[in-house]
Order: sequence, then C-alpha cells, then structure tokens
Amino acid sequence: MNTRYKLLACLVLILFMFSFAMVYLTPDAFGDTGNMTSRSKSSSSSKSTTSSKSSTSGTSSSSGYRGSSVGGIGGFFGAVIIVVVIVLLVVVFSIFKGRKGGGAVDDGEGYAFDQQAQQPQIYAPLDLGPLKERDPNFSEQAFIEKVNNMFIQLQESWTKKDWKPIRPFETDALFNQHAKQLQKFIDSGTTNVMEDIGILSSKIVAYEQDGTFDVLKVMLKTRFHDYVIDDETKNVLEGDPEEEIFMDYIWRMIRKQGTLTKVSEGTTASQCPNCGANVSINASGECDYCGSVVSRGDHDWVLSSIELIRQH
Repeated sequence: MNTRYKLLACLVLILFMFSFAMVYLTPDAFGDTGNMTSRSKSSSSSKSTTSSKSSTSGTSSSSGYRGSSVGGIGGFFGAVIIVVVIVLLVVVFSIFKGRKGGGAVDDGEGYAFDQQAQQPQIYAPLDLGPLKERDPNFSEQAFIEKVNNMFIQLQESWTKKDWKPIRPFETDALFNQHAKQLQKFIDSGTTNVMEDIGILSSKIVAYEQDGTFDVLKVMLKTRFHDYVIDDETKNVLEGDPEEEIFMDYIWRMIRKQGTLTKVSEGTTASQCPNCGANVSINASGECDYCGSVVSRGDHDWVLSSIELIRQH
C-alpha cells in the first residue's frame, strides 16, 4: 500500500479514538449515569416504609457518590487518552513531513543533494554561443548523454555501496560528502536501494562562468524506487518498494575555462578524459596511468553540486 495512504488510515483511526474519548470518557457522561442511578433509587424509596426510606436514602446517597467517583475516573482516563492521541498525531505528522521532504542530506536516504531550492528559479533563455565559439567540438547532445549516464551510475554505485567508481565524475568536496554518507549505511548493515531508475527528461538550462570555470546547469526530471533494507534479513526498514518517487534536480557541472572537447570514438564516462585509459582513480583523483587530476575539471566536465528543486 502507498505510504501516504497508510498514514491517512492512521490519522483516521486516531481521530476515531479521539472522538470516542470525548463522547464516552468525559466526567459529564459518567456523572449523568450516577445521577440517574440516584434518582431511580430515590423514587423507589418513596414507596417504602419509613425505615426503608432511611435505608434507601443511604443507598441512594452512596450511589450518587459512586457515580461521581466513576465520572472522575472516566475523566482521568479520557484525559490520558487525549494526551496519547495528541502524541500519536505529532509522531504521524513528523513521519509524513519527513517523507515528503525526502531530504537525503539529513537521513542519508537517496544519494545526497547539497541543498533544496526554496522556490523555483527562473532561468534566462539559454545561449551556448560563447561556449561553442571557444569550444567548436562541444555537442549539447553528447553532453546530455554523458550526464544521463552519470546519473544512472551514481544510483547504481549508491545501491552497491561502492563509491570508488564515481571518483572521476565529482569534485573532491562532493565525492567526500557522498562517501561519508554512504559509509553510514555500510556501518549500520543496511542498503539504500535505488531501482527502476528512469530519466524522464534532461536539458541544459543555464551557462555561466564562475571564476576560472565554465558552468553548465542541467535540469533532470527523474523517477525511481527508493527504500532501505536490512542486509541480513532483507526486510524493508524505510520507504515503500512499490512507491514511485519523482524528483527534479539541478546538476551543476563545471570544467576549467579553456578546456576543449576531445573528439574520440568510444570515449565513455568510464575512461580517463586525458589519456583514454580505463578509469583507475586514486584517492587524490589522479589517473594511475597518466597522473592527471580528472576530478578537478581540467580535462572534462565534473559534477560539483546537486540541488533538489521538486519532489512529487
């Protein structure tokens, strides 16, 4: 069942409990019961002898007192239930809010993004003319294909809990941040499963220059299943394997100014952009074959930040 429907069912049950407590477990309800008992016994006492009246009167008085006591007890339990209901409402609301937010930065679910947009940003009409003048071999289609492949590889590496293959594609800061978050799953013996990954659309929305870097911002509209399992039991701990998650991101890709696109057939995201050797990157982001630092944007585009702009 969809997680949101489960939460809705919980809310309905809690509201029903609250209504029950208000109607049947308040002091007035039990107090009225006691008074009715007292009035009934007083009526019976009027048809008896004088001594019976006295005895019945005593009984009536006792019943009236007991009714008040029961009413007080009912009020006490009613108050307790109301407090419990309020606590449950807060817990359910917190769970629902946490699920809606999807903040991978805080709890590690889903590979991390650096920030969440407060409001959609409006981008100026895209003009890649200046970039293509300096880099005639730049191809928007080839660039988008590269970004799409990187997105898939990031999800697969996250699920495998092996972040080393991602070393050439991220800046030092972003790689270390992701590796640290992934380590939490390794230490806890859990796996954040990202599967049925789909890229609905991807396009360049902005080109700018930042210091010594060219910057391309790419909007990715994606779909996937996102949940956490226990490595030993395979039980689902968080999320819903049947629920599709839709997220829109802005990927910020950077490359050192003056770097030109190399045209070479067969070059993929798994090869060094400088020498073309199969990727073998050490902790410093250097290619073991030619020694070039591939994670700095000296030779190709690398991912510097991820911004979540929408979850739906």
